[in-house]
This record gives sequence, structure tokens and C-alpha cells, in this order.
Amino acid sequence: MAKINLKYIAHFSLLTGKLEEGIEVREKTTVSDLIKRLEQKYGGFEEALIDEKTGRLNSRNKVAIRKAGGWTENITTLEGLNMELSDGDTLIFW
Repeated sequence: MAKINLKYIAHFSLLTGKLEEGIEVREKTTVSDLIKRLEQKYGGFEEALIDEKTGRLNSRNKVAIRKAGGWTENITTLEGLNMELSDGDTLIFW
């Protein structure tokens, strides 16, 4: 299991009622898997993040990841929804 941190800004803090939380995920969990899990828990995540026509991240909202090594990057410039999460990662939704 990996422990990851989630930070919610703007619309996402309203969806969750939180500014941040820590959760555990299984090894090899992807950003897509996490979004599905958050959709089940809170609702509204897939609609806010995924373009229905393309199945890719839309341009309205963003997800950034701060890897345990310290750098932060918008996931669309990396592996996108297929990026695997690691222990200590932080995802920021806005």
C-alpha cells in the first residue's frame, strides 16, 4: 500500500468539503483509478476532470502531482491519467 496526499482547491474543496486528506492506495494505482475512487466517494470528479468525448483530462480543471522526490508538474505534461502513484506523492486538484 502507498500513502498519498490529496489537496483540493476551489471547486474540488466544495465537492469534498475538505482542503486536503491522506489516503492509501494499492501499488500500481493510476491517476485514472484514483479519480474513479474519488468519484465514488464524493461524486463530480469525473465530470469536472474528464472530457466525455475524448476520455482525456479536460482543459477546465487541472491536476498536478508533487512526486515524493520534490518536483511538481501538471499531469497532462507527464503520463496523464495512466501515471502510477507512489508512496508520498501529493496530488493537487483545482
